[in-house]
Amino acid sequence: MKKFSLLAAILIISLLPATALASLPLDYFRLFNEHGSIMLVIDVATGDIEFSNVAAQNFYGFPQVVLESMTIQQINTMTPEEVAAERALAAAQKRNHFIFQHRLANGEYRTVEVFSYPFLAEGRPMLYSIINDITPAILLAEEQARLRSYYQGLLWFFVAIFALLSARLYRLVVKSRKEQALLGESERKHATLVANIPGMVYRCNFDEHWTMQYVSDGCGQITGYEPQALLNNAVVSFESLIDHPFRAYLRERWTMVIEQGTVFDEEYLIITKDGTKKWVAERGQIVYGARGRVEAIEGIITDVDRLKANEEKIREYYEKLHATLISVGDGVITTDRDSKIELMNPIAQSITGWSQEEAVGLDFKTVFRIINEYTRETTKCPVEEVFATKTIVELANHTLLIAQDGRETPIEDTAAPIHNASGQMVGSVVVFRDSTEKHAKKKEIEYLSYHDHLTGLYNRRFFEEELRRLDSERNYPITIMLIDVNGLKLFNDAFGHAVGDEVIKKVASSLREECRSDEIVARYGGDEFVILLPKTDVSEAEKLARRLKQSIEQQKVWNLDLSVSIGWDAKTNADSSFSQVISDAETYMYQKKIVEHQSKRSLVIKSILNALLVKSPSEEEHAQRVSQYCEQIGSAYGLSYDQVKTLASAGELHDIGKIATDKHVLDKVSQLTGDEWREIKKHPETGYRILSTASEFANLADAIIAHHERWDGNGYPKGLQGEGVPFMARVIAVADAFDAMTSDRPYRPAMSMQEAAIEMNKYAGTQFDPEIVQVFLTKVLGLTAPLYKPPVQE
Repeated sequence: MKKFSLLAAILIISLLPATALASLPLDYFRLFNEHGSIMLVIDVATGDIEFSNVAAQNFYGFPQVVLESMTIQQINTMTPEEVAAERALAAAQKRNHFIFQHRLANGEYRTVEVFSYPFLAEGRPMLYSIINDITPAILLAEEQARLRSYYQGLLWFFVAIFALLSARLYRLVVKSRKEQALLGESERKHATLVANIPGMVYRCNFDEHWTMQYVSDGCGQITGYEPQALLNNAVVSFESLIDHPFRAYLRERWTMVIEQGTVFDEEYLIITKDGTKKWVAERGQIVYGARGRVEAIEGIITDVDRLKANEEKIREYYEKLHATLISVGDGVITTDRDSKIELMNPIAQSITGWSQEEAVGLDFKTVFRIINEYTRETTKCPVEEVFATKTIVELANHTLLIAQDGRETPIEDTAAPIHNASGQMVGSVVVFRDSTEKHAKKKEIEYLSYHDHLTGLYNRRFFEEELRRLDSERNYPITIMLIDVNGLKLFNDAFGHAVGDEVIKKVASSLREECRSDEIVARYGGDEFVILLPKTDVSEAEKLARRLKQSIEQQKVWNLDLSVSIGWDAKTNADSSFSQVISDAETYMYQKKIVEHQSKRSLVIKSILNALLVKSPSEEEHAQRVSQYCEQIGSAYGLSYDQVKTLASAGELHDIGKIATDKHVLDKVSQLTGDEWREIKKHPETGYRILSTASEFANLADAIIAHHERWDGNGYPKGLQGEGVPFMARVIAVADAFDAMTSDRPYRPAMSMQEAAIEMNKYAGTQFDPEIVQVFLTKVLGLTAPLYKPPVQE
């Protein structure tokens, strides 16, 4: 399980970009173990090989048990000290790419390219290494260079020898017979030499068939035909062996050689005896006769098919690499060792505004202009840092790239060195992406994390961070001002939280307008704000408090006046604490709030009543009549003057809770729906919450919440019964019902006084207190039987 968890961690690291592809469950162990790349996990401290996949075991030729009991020092041909130093570089991520010589189990040495990255597994530093065998590529390059050099030297050597032998042969022909033996020996040596030269040595006519006068034994290996088959076109002409697309071209090239007196050097395809096509290289020259006429063509043809195949593989590799760079979703720019641009892919061209043609050869900094988005200062050039440190570098945060047309694009980038096979740094590659969307989201998150969503002001978190940032001698005195919105709960209870939010926003707007840009204004809590004033003493703070209070109290919401209580205190030296300063400011604020509290709340309640009357004008007349009836009933009972006035006030305020009821419900003509009726029934409780906040009206709150209770206990909101319903509430119930019946309503016309009296009698003892009904009808309205039926006394 330990090894499996280790591998799971490795695969998460190595395959992290793939996790966005799907949410399918993965067998990480199998994926790692059966991956085609050679992978090792190495302990940074000891060099122990902690794990190897199947590809590594196959490559090194050791069984898993043996390989995982070894150290990397036993494989690497460098000294243990050198290997340890390289591991340290990889662990510190100062270098993650290496070229080593590794020894295999069979004693063979292979050149490998290693990409090694650090990670922590169970608290131990490990290196996750991916190993590529680059021996074939190195051997191929060496073989190509060696073969070309060998063939070129051999050809010139042969041509020189052949020319000397030809001259010698010509002189021997005109000499005496005595020299014939020497000539024969020379020819024998010549034939032996030519026969042992790799490839096909030839001499042919410059005719349409390239008629062969001489062909070496290498002909069979090259063409599949014996030399005799080509001599004088006995079986096949050499012209017919040349792949058709090359025939005209080769003849043109030989013609040019004759005209210019140069050497022929070309590669082309021939068709061998078994029908396969093969790449050959031909190098030859013209042989001139005594009169300067073309006598023949001599040269050598060698088999370069394998070399050509290897070149094709290399070409395909570089084409794929180039296609990858061109099509990758990030911008890619490569430079040479002098920081001159060599390549820009389409994404890089789009972001920078420079085309490939414009940018190639220019200095990297000319095209890649970057600045810090906040300071607007030029940012360090990543390519210069790469050449200076010879390591991978990343751009700092908040970097903007300025395009050729002046566009500014937020980017993220990584710059890395490019090394050749011998480890020399020959250039750099910069990979970058347009992070506009990510940048915008980051800005949005940053804004939300430091701002209050309702007011747009800074929030408490930002305020507290600014406290820490500004806490220094040069900013003293630092004054902290606390602002508390008076009566916010009343606004919420009376009008709903939407209106309460509007109050908060109005206060925030005034604070923002009155404060300077260097003064930090924040929402500190639900109904509290705080202002941070660096380099401001308490006398200046007092002036600002007066301005703020004046500005806020000029604001209105629903025709209701706003008010706040403000307190402040200052930190004047490093010995005092901000927590004490805030506490003192808060104490001062609450002292002022206590002084202003009752008068402000009474004004708010009266403003709420006025708002209700503006909202529903019929409520004003209804409230006055109910108040008058309540006053008359109180007088009829012989209550004191103060009791009568209190009862009259209760009658006037009994429906104040309807301020929170939607206007269309109050004015509705048709029958109310269930939801609308439930909304109406909330107004006694709302009225109670409003009135109970001010001591001037607190003695009325119990009457207001109960004025829809019934004598029989079937009322609301509490279901009180009989004398358990407060006396003032029972009086209001009678006055309210009588006025409702004798007044026009949107859904019915008014009843006559006699009809209403009959209804009052009908419900006396069930809905209403029967005694109060009797007093109201007889002593207030002055009605006598038979205009109404007195309630039956039980």
